[in-house]
Amino acid sequence: MRRRTALGVWIGWRLLWALLLIPGTAQSEPVRELVIGVQDFRDYLPYSEIRDGDYRGFNRELLDLFAQHQGYRFRYQPFPIKRLYLALLNGQIDLKYPDNPYCGPPN
Repeated sequence: MRRRTALGVWIGWRLLWALLLIPGTAQSEPVRELVIGVQDFRDYLPYSEIRDGDYRGFNRELLDLFAQHQGYRFRYQPFPIKRLYLALLNGQIDLKYPDNPYCGPPN
């Protein structure tokens, strides 16, 4: 449990620093909607969970804060872990979260 908490805090701080270092968009630019594929976890609180089709938790709050700061609107689409990467490759989603540069397509 301690390792999972430390990793979540580390990821949160990295995303927060990225949010603060990237300049915001101008108000005159239109809001762009992106579909974010997320893992269909039932209970991974405080980080994330899917309850009644709604993505909740710390990860959601952090991503929404980034989207608001940058002029985006995120729509979250849950997928089972094995289908999440394929949804990205097939163009069903614009981004996936979480992401890992060492994880490639499933075999």
